[in-house]
Amino acid sequence: MEVDRPPIVRVPARFTTAEDTPVDLVWAGVATPFADHDSPLLSVTLQVASGSLSAGEGPGVTVRGSDRARTFSGSPADLNRLFHQPGGITYTPAADADGRRLLRTTVDDGTSRVTRRSHILITAVNDAPTQRDTGLVLGARMGRPFRLTPAMLTAAGESLQAAGYGARDEE
Repeated sequence: MEVDRPPIVRVPARFTTAEDTPVDLVWAGVATPFADHDSPLLSVTLQVASGSLSAGEGPGVTVRGSDRARTFSGSPADLNRLFHQPGGITYTPAADADGRRLLRTTVDDGTSRVTRRSHILITAVNDAPTQRDTGLVLGARMGRPFRLTPAMLTAAGESLQAAGYGARDEE
């Protein structure tokens, strides 16, 4: 009786991207990410808890799954070629996310399964400020507040006019 030998799996320690910026998941620096001595076909599943994974099929490799879990099936040589190809597999962080995300890589040869972990480091980006139309509350005569909204304001040179009230920049 022959004993099954588990697949060999090598993954990068980390990938790096900026907030709101997709990153190619290229297995650079890992000569042979996937191998198996007794199985001609492998399935490689990438999983993330947030963000999304996208991939195109390469020669000899089929892709299925969802944004959070993509499975690639093919020979070890075809899989290694796809995982070395820039643009072959992309991770897009969730909007405004930063910090560390776990990328789980599981390789299955039909009998044995091996899982390895990598991290995706997402650096924060200083987002441009956003403006909201909230208006302005001012004190008025007799202690009664009134609300001023941008739609009520008209600019007239150096002064603002609002519903009969005027304000001017006095220097």
